[in-house]
Amino acid sequence: MKPGLGVLFSAALFSTTVLTVGQSVVYDNGTNAIFSGGQQLFYSSANIYGDEVTLAGTDRTLTSMQLYYYFSGAAPGTATAIVRLYDNTGTLPAGSPGGLLFTSDPITLSPGYDNKGIDFTTANPAVTVPDTFTWTIQFSNLGTDQAGLLVYSPPTVGTSPSDFWEFVGGSWQTMGITGQPRADFAAQFTAVPEPGVLSLGALALLAGIGAARSRKVRA
Repeated sequence: MKPGLGVLFSAALFSTTVLTVGQSVVYDNGTNAIFSGGQQLFYSSANIYGDEVTLAGTDRTLTSMQLYYYFSGAAPGTATAIVRLYDNTGTLPAGSPGGLLFTSDPITLSPGYDNKGIDFTTANPAVTVPDTFTWTIQFSNLGTDQAGLLVYSPPTVGTSPSDFWEFVGGSWQTMGITGQPRADFAAQFTAVPEPGVLSLGALALLAGIGAARSRKVRA
């Protein structure tokens, strides 16, 4: 091997290893509709509201989110939604949404029942979340139309409390849905290991390949 090519080969292998690590579903609540055979809609009077979730597994660098909603408008227009992720380090009350982890670009709403994907892979820095966090939605420019989230429960991957968070009057409050034992909003998150874990795995692989190559050269 010519001088320098070994370094280039190692760098390329390292990049490929990191980029092709399979993502995993760490939270999924899109299977069990509260209303049998259909979706239940929840329209909030609050400007910002959302669900606290606890992820399964150990992957915590997010790669995507699927958001499920209903919009009563007849066609896409100016109506939008913004998704935010918060850690739960708030103190009023304790465990409420605290530090802001991510804010999406405005998402244009489509008519009827729909889902939108959020791609975290281009975020810089990467969006790494704790085991438990809260995602929220803020609908805007609805005019005379309505938009709401779909209520499903229980999640099939990960967990969620039976209530949800609303930002009302300058503070967070836990809320429920009248007549329903649970209030979990439909969503799915996928993730990969944190960058440090990926780097260590790739370096270990390179070290093993280097050792094997060294043994072959000496043989």
